[in-house]
Amino acid sequence: MHSGRDGWRYHDHQRDKEDEHEEYYHMIETIVVPPTPYPTGFLWWFRNGDSWHAPEINNGVPYLPDIHVPLIRDLLWFCRNPIGNFMGFVVGFEGRGYVVKGPAPVMLTTPYDAIPPQYGWKLSVINGWAPFVAYSGKRILWYLGWRPASGGFGFKLNFHL
Repeated sequence: MHSGRDGWRYHDHQRDKEDEHEEYYHMIETIVVPPTPYPTGFLWWFRNGDSWHAPEINNGVPYLPDIHVPLIRDLLWFCRNPIGNFMGFVVGFEGRGYVVKGPAPVMLTTPYDAIPPQYGWKLSVINGWAPFVAYSGKRILWYLGWRPASGGFGFKLNFHL
């Protein structure tokens, strides 16, 4: 609240928006992620998570809803992520606890995952040395590095036409 020259009190909404913007983009967040179970065995490296089967829901949307044959869905899921557990548990930090540091909200994979979706850059570091960088634009979305939410190493490149 501010007092005007005429004695009336008013609220500066523009200043509030600037403060929110500044807080969102400049706050550094540190999250400690607890360890997850660490399965073993050579074939386990080729699985994706806890199952050989494709999920019904992936990233909040149905995974291949038009394909009703489970074996085909599973094969396509395997081709999409052929060494998911290897990249997560052997190369990445899954199965171990880790600390993620970066601009808030640090646990998002890309700015486009925010609600509402954002455009721009996202940077974070796991355990002080494992980098992650992502970019979301109107025509392209990509990331490279150790993902903050899972600790797994990965890369992605999507074009939006």
